[in-house]
Amino acid sequence: MMRDLYLVRHGQVDFPNNIRRCIGWTDLPLSPKGKRQGQELGKYFRLATAKQIPVFTSPLKRASETAELLADGNPVLVEEGLKELNMGEWENIPMSQLKKSLESWPESGEQKNDGLIRIRNTLERILAKTEGDIICVAHAGLNSCLLAELLGTSLAASRALPQPYGGFNRIRVDEEGHMEVKELGVMPKRAPDVGDCVDIWEHYRTPKQVRRHCQAVCRQATDPQAALAAHEKRWKQAKEIEEIILCRLMGGGT
Repeated sequence: MMRDLYLVRHGQVDFPNNIRRCIGWTDLPLSPKGKRQGQELGKYFRLATAKQIPVFTSPLKRASETAELLADGNPVLVEEGLKELNMGEWENIPMSQLKKSLESWPESGEQKNDGLIRIRNTLERILAKTEGDIICVAHAGLNSCLLAELLGTSLAASRALPQPYGGFNRIRVDEEGHMEVKELGVMPKRAPDVGDCVDIWEHYRTPKQVRRHCQAVCRQATDPQAALAAHEKRWKQAKEIEEIILCRLMGGGT
């Protein structure tokens, strides 16, 4: 029987003083946005599937809180093997202070190959004791180790694979346990809402005039009357330009 394994990344983390840090085993909770992302995942799975799917989670707060929100009152089972990679000397260091390349890695941290073995063994054990589809809530670093292997990409550069907060990967598992990535880094909402846009503006310190322009474009795009008026205005301007050109070609006017 073919089945789907949904490998989820937890929601956004509530970093103290809003300073983003490199965290592995550091145990931080979800931010308000992270909690919304957990709820959105729950809504997605309730609509996308006709039955209750077993939910497994890393023991770390950011993952277990996401799983509880996603499960919406249904049982959640903790799996130690879904815990994030230990980041060694990088643990809890502000991201702005880390000088790293795509393939660099902390010397004293848990090595990616060890993480790959751990998540593979954990998922095989979970699959062996369940039937049908399953949801596993884990972390970007650990998820990427498995995804890199399944996709045939570099394990050293696995950090390049898209694993957004509150996103998921759909992995098809066949009767013999072979895995194939069907969807990668998918968000339950296909487009950002107003709250998401505000978060993006705040993150990138977007100037007020740019925000106003974005809001105006959004209003026009979602208001049929405004869109029609803008179209008529552009059409009128085009006709005026056409008349000026024709007039000049015929040798009259300015």
